[in-house]
Amino acid sequence: SDEDELSSEERAVLATFKPGLELTSANLEETLGLSRSTVVRLISALAEKGALMRVEGGQLHGIA
Repeated sequence: SDEDELSSEERAVLATFKPGLELTSANLEETLGLSRSTVVRLISALAEKGALMRVEGGQLHGIA
């Protein structure tokens, strides 16, 4: 369904993750050149879709 499809920005966020790599939203802002609000929105959307997992200490973990 369309709801399950990732936007190009969401795909860019996921492409930043390597297996076992944990990042913070600040890492993503710097790496992708996106604003904090955009990164927060993308993280929330990806977490809802089960593509990202929030872990302790504010880290994010990509789910392959």
